[in-house]
Amino acid sequence: ISMNKLKILVVDDESRMRKLVRDFLEKQNFAVLEAGDGSEALDIFFDNQDIALIILDVMMPKMDGWQVCREVRGCSEVPIIMLTARSDERDELQGFELGVDEYISKPFSPKILVARVKAIRRRTNQVIDDKIAEQLESETTYTDVDREAQKGDKVTFSYSGTSGGLSVDDFTGSDYSMTLGKDAFPVAGTGLDEELCGMVAGQTKVITITLPENSKYSDYAGKRVVFELTMSYVQQANVPMLTDAFVKSAFNCETVDSYKAHVKNDVSGTIETKITEAKNEAILTQLLDKCKVTGYPEEFLAQQ
Repeated sequence: ISMNKLKILVVDDESRMRKLVRDFLEKQNFAVLEAGDGSEALDIFFDNQDIALIILDVMMPKMDGWQVCREVRGCSEVPIIMLTARSDERDELQGFELGVDEYISKPFSPKILVARVKAIRRRTNQVIDDKIAEQLESETTYTDVDREAQKGDKVTFSYSGTSGGLSVDDFTGSDYSMTLGKDAFPVAGTGLDEELCGMVAGQTKVITITLPENSKYSDYAGKRVVFELTMSYVQQANVPMLTDAFVKSAFNCETVDSYKAHVKNDVSGTIETKITEAKNEAILTQLLDKCKVTGYPEEFLAQQ
């Protein structure tokens, strides 16, 4: 099995089903390990600490999927997709309570299964990517440039607003810094951040806008405000390249891969929280749906 491919453990007592799932996953460049029962699945899982996801059947000899899930969740938050031959609300709720991330009833479309696998991977990877971006931003330096501001630049400016000829303290700021295209202008919903693009250091611009009806500044919602913007600095971002040499000097990691592994371990708690939130949302949805057939008040079920 290639070291560069993500490993997925497929657990099902039907060899035909394992082959079907394996063929579709391998076409998507995943590496697949197989187990024919729950006991074998645990042996493989504990022998391969780099398994990225488990696809787990419920009804199997020796040890069923529920017990395998309990054993795995006792030591790992690896994503689990549970397969079952029947669609039963109680089974689904039990699965979510045990820590299952997705629940698919047989028969199912292999394409849908692969899509669920990718969705789970994206959810996990997004947390890691966000953390890496945050750390790279902390290592980013800025250089003053003598040109028009553009997206990605850090700009520093002052601004003031008047309404009906009167100065508005809420709309006044000095030496305020933001990154164009990323941060929002301090007066949200005005679109004035877009006006900063194209300005140069020392330039002043006067803009008249109407504040949104849902503005947090309720006294001025729907009213015209005149803003005066004065650009102080335009700075170009120097974002470091993610190389072995950089991560060694900045984060004391030998390689980019070891740095990413370190970040993944660092954010494991965040990933676990997001997984838990998704499970809780799924359980609540099941309970609220039950209102339609039981007649229980939604308020009662929402508290359960």
